[in-house]
Amino acid sequence: MGKQGKWTPEYREQMKEKVRSVLVRKPNASKYELAKILDIDKDTALKLKRQVQKENLARIDTQKIEEELAKIEAEYEALALECWRVITDNVRRVKTKDEKGKTVETEVVITTRDKARAIKNLIEIKKTLFNIKFDSGLFSRKIGEIEVNKKLSEEEEALIKKAIEYARPKEEDNKR
Repeated sequence: MGKQGKWTPEYREQMKEKVRSVLVRKPNASKYELAKILDIDKDTALKLKRQVQKENLARIDTQKIEEELAKIEAEYEALALECWRVITDNVRRVKTKDEKGKTVETEVVITTRDKARAIKNLIEIKKTLFNIKFDSGLFSRKIGEIEVNKKLSEEEEALIKKAIEYARPKEEDNKR
């Protein structure tokens, strides 16, 4: 049945796309149905089906994470805008109620302390947003990771040689 021998990565991807196509039309297709439709071995059909399902779940998870990140970023932008208003303005209009219960607008002076707090809040929310993105896997750090098979530059090699020569006891020191 089907193509015999080892599949190339490109052919495997083509077959996975065909499996996706079948699963769109018939989500609960069995390995036997997939094998018959695609003219491949039933075990191969099952393996491809599981790979496609796993990739689909990963894509859905990534999409959900991106949607949540977008919501958090929108909230950050709104909060950052308010902080910038506090930082750049000298007075702020505030609505309060007078003794009769009537809403009145008054101007309040924005103090240096309020401006400093707004700056601190901007820094904190930016740092928090960074950590949220980092924790979500949007990007990663390479701190502490060793790069294998990395070729040193000539300058780095020269520095290492100098350090070794400096650390090596000289013959004169050994004679003493």
